[in-house]
Amino acid sequence: MIRASWRGICWAGVLTVAVAAPAPALGQRRRAIPFSDEAVEKAVEAGCKYLWSLYREQGDPWPDQPTARDNQGNVVPYVNYGGRSALAMYALLAAGEKHTDPRMKRALKWLSRIDCKGTYALGLRNQVWAMLPANLGRDLLKRDAERLVRSVAQPPRRRSSALGNVYSYGTYTYSCDDKPGPGGDHSNTQFGVLGVWAAASHNIQIPKWYWEIVFKHWMITQNTEGGWNYPNGPSAVSKDTMTAAGLASTFVAFDNLYVDQFVTCGVNTQVPTITKALGWFDKNFYRPGNYGRGPAYYYLYAVERVGLASGYKYFGEKDWYKIGATRLINSQRNGSWGGLIDTSFALLFLVRGRNPVAFNRLEYRGDWNNRPRALANLTRWMSRSFEKEVSWQIINLRVPVEEWHDAPVLMITGSKEPDFSDADLAKLREFVHQGGMIFSAAECSKQPNGFDLAMRRYYAKLFPEYELQQLSPDHPIYTAQFRLGRSFRLWGISNGIRLLALHSDTDLPLPWQINSYATNANAFRLAANICLFVNDRGYGRPRGTSPWPKKTPFVPLRVAKVARIKHNGNWNPEPLAWERFRLLMGQKWKTKLVVSEPMTPGRLSVGEYRVAAMTGTAELALTAEEKQSLKSYVQSGGTLIMDAAGGSQAFARSAVKLMDELFGEGSLGRLRQRSPVYRLPGFELDSVGYRRAARAVLGDTKAPRILAVMLDGRPAVLFSREDLTAGLVGYPCSTCVGYSPDSAAELMRNMVLYGIRIDKMLAGQAAE
Repeated sequence: MIRASWRGICWAGVLTVAVAAPAPALGQRRRAIPFSDEAVEKAVEAGCKYLWSLYREQGDPWPDQPTARDNQGNVVPYVNYGGRSALAMYALLAAGEKHTDPRMKRALKWLSRIDCKGTYALGLRNQVWAMLPANLGRDLLKRDAERLVRSVAQPPRRRSSALGNVYSYGTYTYSCDDKPGPGGDHSNTQFGVLGVWAAASHNIQIPKWYWEIVFKHWMITQNTEGGWNYPNGPSAVSKDTMTAAGLASTFVAFDNLYVDQFVTCGVNTQVPTITKALGWFDKNFYRPGNYGRGPAYYYLYAVERVGLASGYKYFGEKDWYKIGATRLINSQRNGSWGGLIDTSFALLFLVRGRNPVAFNRLEYRGDWNNRPRALANLTRWMSRSFEKEVSWQIINLRVPVEEWHDAPVLMITGSKEPDFSDADLAKLREFVHQGGMIFSAAECSKQPNGFDLAMRRYYAKLFPEYELQQLSPDHPIYTAQFRLGRSFRLWGISNGIRLLALHSDTDLPLPWQINSYATNANAFRLAANICLFVNDRGYGRPRGTSPWPKKTPFVPLRVAKVARIKHNGNWNPEPLAWERFRLLMGQKWKTKLVVSEPMTPGRLSVGEYRVAAMTGTAELALTAEEKQSLKSYVQSGGTLIMDAAGGSQAFARSAVKLMDELFGEGSLGRLRQRSPVYRLPGFELDSVGYRRAARAVLGDTKAPRILAVMLDGRPAVLFSREDLTAGLVGYPCSTCVGYSPDSAAELMRNMVLYGIRIDKMLAGQAAE
């Protein structure tokens, strides 16, 4: 047991005491676990299980420290008693554990009744209250925040010869005694500020002078190179932990002081204290010592707050969440990271850093950052409104497009023409074709606005086959969650399945920037509608995840060749659908998929391609020669796969009509459940999943609904009225009547493999 003085233990010290993880058995080496959301989820579940294993039914819910020794060696009450239990509860609630769990209910009741006087304990207790529904936590938040505000070190109200240490104003020591304290250190201070911020984030009024002295403190104590040290004055050496604490606290104070500073466009958005600290982070964020023993977990908790507050996905060129999460999932042992405190901080990094990313924001050459805190305020409002933590993120044009997919929505803002090169436009187009959507908004739009006109020109270059059109008043984006009527004008580009881009010529980010959710509620509601519409009622993806598969080498077990057919019915609404499917076939099912260049039906040859695929969103109108070519291809032994992209009724009706014309009235029939297409050895499909829009039409079915034209006992044409194409790209879609992405890929896999193995399959059936 670590002995503590009556002033309380310095938690930074406690938290840096790490328990060495058990060494692997002699001769064994633990295989590194690569980053994935599944690996993070597993680590979180194990961490929660470990924390619950420490829970006690009597007394303090988690092992706490009720007493300490003062400087004279006397046993006295420990000022931060309750802090360990509060930290464990905070981690568990953040990880999704329910406040209605009987164990948690008892713990919450206990925590609300103890007399917390320690800065660490109060700061953490307020994080717990902030996780509760407003009717349970608001009064407790207000009570503890008021105590923290009263206890901060403050400058004297009247000038005197004894002004005190100016570096101490805005800081905390270990104890909060309901009166201005003497000032303390940066570790205590970050937890005091965090406790007050938790209340402010729930619309509890905090006096402006509080944020002023906090902001000024971090500003005047910042070291020359941009970091901070543990003492409350500037020093020659910056510590990683305290720099993270200082930067996170500065963001908190700034957000509560200067929300209305960026009403006009073109003002300098650089805040020197924040800019210098971010520069320090870019250079020093990741050093091996920060991720081994020592201050790793305490530091990571602060890093997560910096990442979420700043919005940056990268510090320098380093993905802070991926680096930290990878280290944590590989250092966990038996569900823990060395004890209650370290495990709680590790869990908080994993779960808070993993919060769904509702919007990515593009950093580009131009005035992209007129409203620097707009998305921070917007996502904070969304988190409160939906009782679901969501975040935002800044990405740039220097990294691969595959790393942009934390959020399906990429927001581009500005008041002047963006300087996009052809290479930049190619990246934007690729992002959209990989399943993303661009959302652009013209800022300061009441002024002559180059951004609005420029984006319209860029959209014409990005998607020349489609037109930017004003959304109709009954578009589902206006009713996805809130009914907005005609409050806003939006323009969109659709490929017949989904919105590829959304554009606003009004300054939507302005009310977000100034946090005017009371007087401009619909601006916030519209953003929430956009998020929920694009994510099919979801809130975004966990940070660091992407539906786009990585290119990894594999040893193929088979080769499948597929011809893609082009026609005049919007034959290629998702240009990368088959590219993603090709990657999945290789990585998941060890099949080398060779996809032809698009060809007309007249070029089809069974000798070259035993399978042909055809999709579209508009009505088919083939020539007589093209129809005959399709019929000859199928009759010669080829397999034709067709689907109505997005569930298009126009395409589906014309496809049925075409089959009736080529193979006779009513030639399309439901493929029986025991068809060899569904029963391929090793690839049996007993049930499938449907998107929400399809379930609304079809009911709660789990059976596949593929139709077939049977020729000589084989399904020669396989047709799906329900979408497969959008599913192959893998994005969420609130209007797609079709199969879930996983089921779409599995169905297409089976149909393709059946087509290339048709002779072998028929021979096997004949032998039976």
